[in-house]
Amino acid sequence: MPCLINEVLLKELIREYARELINVGKQGEKKKETPHTLRREIVQSYIDIANSDARAVLSPLANTIKAITEIALVKGEYLLLFKARATYRVRPGIGNYLLPLEWGLTIHPIYCFPYVPGSSVKGALRSTSYLHFYEWLIVNKHFNEDKAKEKAEELVETFFGTSDDYRAFMSRVSAFDAIPIEPGIGKNYVVGDVLTPIYAEAKDELSTNPKPIIGLSIAEGTKFYFVLKVNAGEIWEEIKDNVLFKEYLDLENKNDNEAPEYIAKFVAALMLKVFREVGLGGKTTRGYGYFTPISIKMRSGDANER
Repeated sequence: MPCLINEVLLKELIREYARELINVGKQGEKKKETPHTLRREIVQSYIDIANSDARAVLSPLANTIKAITEIALVKGEYLLLFKARATYRVRPGIGNYLLPLEWGLTIHPIYCFPYVPGSSVKGALRSTSYLHFYEWLIVNKHFNEDKAKEKAEELVETFFGTSDDYRAFMSRVSAFDAIPIEPGIGKNYVVGDVLTPIYAEAKDELSTNPKPIIGLSIAEGTKFYFVLKVNAGEIWEEIKDNVLFKEYLDLENKNDNEAPEYIAKFVAALMLKVFREVGLGGKTTRGYGYFTPISIKMRSGDANER
């Protein structure tokens, strides 16, 4: 069944909104408020439909989520399982255009619940790894900027792959889509949100012109399930002779049996850094997109859970 956000009621509201925009100015001052009233109705329709569908769908999906955590692993592979709560609101996919909203939200095209795409999770991990190693090289090894960038990119490619035509290879860290497992404040998964830029075109304090921008966000307090798969065995084989990488990852005294687990734990630590310091989605500089970890579990190829 397709996401109900695309169904008849909402489409008709949007068509009516477009018609009223065309008519504004033709029918006097009284009509100027009509499009704004319709837009509020449309926003509320998005919220109601998304929350209703999410509540109906996510409970039965619990078994599917559990199945993901039980995927088969071989030696050297690790599954990292995180439960985390949105510290404030989250805005993944704000570039997804949802008429007549000024910003979008990543909503499942079939089941209509909001989620954080795995690509966003892996992208945040990649950039966090790069910056952390770059800073470590500058501070501890006194590399110049160019050399630090080169080495940081080399380490990141070892973990997250490269599309370089001459030596392309897949990422050894896989991130699944993060699925909400419990609603947030008000038992909602999705809430209406507004951004009000004041100084966008202002020349001074007296010429400000606030223009509210309406959209959707994932509700504060929503709990998510994050799943990462790390092929730590392959990473270790790639870096075991690299003195610099081993020192950075604290693997200098680790053998072939110990090192992969430490590498998996390093990725878990990166994820915690993303949750607390980097954020996921848009507007992270305004407090959006941060998470409070609730629990972490790790399962290895020998089926042991830690």
